[in-house]
Amino acid sequence: MRCQFSLLKNQPFRRTRSACYLAARIRRTIQCRGGYWELQSKDISEHEPLVTSKESTHDPACLFRAFGLTLAPKTHASIRLIRIGQFDIAVYSFRPHLNPIKGQILLLHGYILHSLCQAPLISHLAANGWEVISIDWPGHGLSSGKRANISDFSIYADILSSVIDTIAPDSGTAPLHLIAHSTGCSAWIERMRSGLPDPFNKVILISPLIRNAAWYASLTGLWLAKRIRWILVPRIFRRSSHDPLYLNTMKTDPLAPWVLPIQWSQSLLEWQRKLHRTHPFERTVTVFQGTHDTVVDWKHGLRTIRRIFPRSSIIQCKGQRHDLLNESLPARTMVFEAIDRMLAPPIDPNSDSLNA
Repeated sequence: MRCQFSLLKNQPFRRTRSACYLAARIRRTIQCRGGYWELQSKDISEHEPLVTSKESTHDPACLFRAFGLTLAPKTHASIRLIRIGQFDIAVYSFRPHLNPIKGQILLLHGYILHSLCQAPLISHLAANGWEVISIDWPGHGLSSGKRANISDFSIYADILSSVIDTIAPDSGTAPLHLIAHSTGCSAWIERMRSGLPDPFNKVILISPLIRNAAWYASLTGLWLAKRIRWILVPRIFRRSSHDPLYLNTMKTDPLAPWVLPIQWSQSLLEWQRKLHRTHPFERTVTVFQGTHDTVVDWKHGLRTIRRIFPRSSIIQCKGQRHDLLNESLPARTMVFEAIDRMLAPPIDPNSDSLNA
């Protein structure tokens, strides 16, 4: 316990506490505007470092600029807070100035990240005529909740269902697709396990989390942490991309947690056990997976995906790491172009090969 107290006094804890305060300040700013903040594309068009004074961080546009989000003129960008259970969930919308739009894409981020970490993909999709909707999971980004924690993975699925119910009326007849990364994939899989109807035309999973890398070592560490009654551990920064600019942005992310709760790892373990009892689904999914991923146990993950989704299509990206959506520019461009091809409507409207 003495070591734990020492941990709570050091820089990782102070940075995590600062992230909590920053998120809370921005939430209060949005709530003062009725829970909705609209931004102009001209206000977030240039990349600049985030200034973390109280005055500047009251404006969410500062965060958009810090993460390099670039939007075409007249793109409608907004953040709204939706109360789901005990959480205030931040929901982002990026709608291009087109009539009609191609459709909607729900983008789900991974663990200890947030929506703006996916800025390159958001910029790319919006520029190509898609409305992008993204959320921050509880305890991540601008959403409320204990930082980087969840008591049960079913909560992720419940929040996903509530968000779907919120955006479904807006989609009309336009297609609704899903792109999920890491823990975002876990949330969608858990929702599928619940038996709820799946509203997505196409589902793309990026580096899905089934279990983390060095799984058995992690189990040993979890057991030891529980024995000595640790509730928090320092975050270990991993080189999850070959892009040095992205890695530097992650190191300086003012919303990132730097101490992680043991509870989240326990919840992952319990969810992993549930997957063993999951029956296969006929749902077609496409999976992108880097072969140098050191964050998730990707070989085990692909075996599990093939078992649960026998009709899945697996695309292995040789030499690439976990954050495929933020990889080096050549690799990222290849992934984005592949996503574009998958989202494109079929040439022949009578073709049965829509999900081929």
